[in-house]
Amino acid sequence: MLPPFIPPGYDEDEVDSLYSYLKPKEVDATQYERKIEFFSKCIDHYLQSAKSVMVSYYDLEVKLQNGDRVPAPLYGTLTELYRKGTIKTPADIEKGSSWLAWGASWLNPFGAAKEVQKNDQFVHIPTLKILGKELVKLHKSLINEDDDHPEVIGFNDFQQAARSVVADAASFKYAIEDLEREGILTTGTSQNGERVIKFRTDAKAPVQFTSVDASVHELRRQMKKLKFEISKMEQKEEALKASAKAAVQQNNKSLALQHLRRKKQIDKELEMRENAYDKLRGMLDNLYQMKQSKEVVDAYKLGNKAFKATLEEHGLNPDDVDQTIEDVRSTMDDFNEINDLLGARDGPSSVDEADLEAEFSAIVAEEKLAERNNRVIVNKNIIDLGGLPEIPSDHLPIATPSKTTDSLEERMRRLREAA
Repeated sequence: MLPPFIPPGYDEDEVDSLYSYLKPKEVDATQYERKIEFFSKCIDHYLQSAKSVMVSYYDLEVKLQNGDRVPAPLYGTLTELYRKGTIKTPADIEKGSSWLAWGASWLNPFGAAKEVQKNDQFVHIPTLKILGKELVKLHKSLINEDDDHPEVIGFNDFQQAARSVVADAASFKYAIEDLEREGILTTGTSQNGERVIKFRTDAKAPVQFTSVDASVHELRRQMKKLKFEISKMEQKEEALKASAKAAVQQNNKSLALQHLRRKKQIDKELEMRENAYDKLRGMLDNLYQMKQSKEVVDAYKLGNKAFKATLEEHGLNPDDVDQTIEDVRSTMDDFNEINDLLGARDGPSSVDEADLEAEFSAIVAEEKLAERNNRVIVNKNIIDLGGLPEIPSDHLPIATPSKTTDSLEERMRRLREAA
């Protein structure tokens, strides 16, 4: 049985011959082209199934083994792929994506072709393009209808979401950089230094990362943190309420009040976080409106006639860009104030003792009602139904007459016959 990376259309005998020594092209051009084509397809199949763009000679030598046969033409195949630009070194990609820049890297200072080193790492360009398209499709699938900023997403967040599409961090990095060179997205940095991705929303206009985009990411990050904290606090609140009930059942008022006091403190912190979350949501909505105004004004400054008309429709002028930026700064100042307020949450908070006693009394009343509903009086004796086992949910089996047991009529018949 052939390995899964072998492309369709090849039988075992043919594959066995293709794994043999690669003769120079000058000696046998036909077999040279056949073997290069075959192993090029094998590399394509292997990398696409592995969801990775990173390739090296030593890695492929192991991965492309066919039983005990090593791929003898592999080195010649990598050399040919590098010459054609199908694979490139990371250094080649960083120097520039133009063919002229790549062609210069292929030649040594004396004009001769460079030799591929077996320990070199390469980026497989066809797989890079495929993974890039998959990332664009993935981003579209992640868009929430209620999100006014679907084009902005954190670099680390997107990488986490793309684990089913791209297998390793290096492949993700090169795929994002390739999409950036194509103008499909751009990257920027948030106020706290996090890398942020922004996808293109208008095919006719270049994508640009702005201060509004950085603010959007910062607000989202804080909202995500608040949402997690709110969920944890709600769980803690329920646990403390259950502990207070257990203490009431044990007639331990002091312990019950201790649990309720902690619950009241969490109630206040929970309310503060819920209010902060709502305010951040409002800021995010405001940033969307600011972004729309800023993009129109920026386009006006570029002198685009179509955008000038749009600008006039909105009643804006170039001076409005300063106000828009000031609005963004004001919004982020409010955001920082909320952060400072949340940061001071660890201090002791006062609890209204009257509210505490009221909640304690409510739990006691609830427990007494439950206890009363679980008791019945039979012959002046009080029976606690709460201690009885639960009623079975299944029906009791219905006994059926045994086939070996005689009926009354049958026994009477035999007595008459005996008489």
